[in-house]
Amino acid sequence: MHANFTEKDLYVDLTFEGQLPRTRQEARRHIVLYIGRLNYWRKKLGLPPLKYLYVISNTDDNGNKVRLHIHMIINDMDRDLAERLWRHGRANTDRLQFNEYGVTGKSLYMARQARDVEVPEDIRRDEKSWSCSKNLKNPEPVVSDKAVTPSMVNKMLSNPGDREYFEKTIS
Repeated sequence: MHANFTEKDLYVDLTFEGQLPRTRQEARRHIVLYIGRLNYWRKKLGLPPLKYLYVISNTDDNGNKVRLHIHMIINDMDRDLAERLWRHGRANTDRLQFNEYGVTGKSLYMARQARDVEVPEDIRRDEKSWSCSKNLKNPEPVVSDKAVTPSMVNKMLSNPGDREYFEKTIS
């Protein structure tokens, strides 16, 4: 999320009212149509292509089962328009708020919501409860240049007086 979203982007909560979706596939169909409406208006307004990540959840913060709802992050656009384009219940948007850890807390919350989805008997267990746009950048891998292998650790343990080897290995 840190490689793709900024403080200008939106965190969106979408709920269903009236005719509730009975399955995640049905909820996903509503999300796909919503994403299509967002893309249409973004193109019409001259905005860059939509970047998004969403999870479908049916649990609250305490893990209790509740109605299906969606947590979504989208790139910068008018909040009122994003809310108005959701046609199946409430839409609540907030600016994405970064702290000293970025949006790690929000990321972990969304991951937990995706994991905690209870799967009814008639739905396959391997069905995803999250999705994202294809235009997201992959994060840069963190490579440790000072990696110590298990064999190096064994050599250091077997030769505790070999200060020269130890200093050469970690420096």
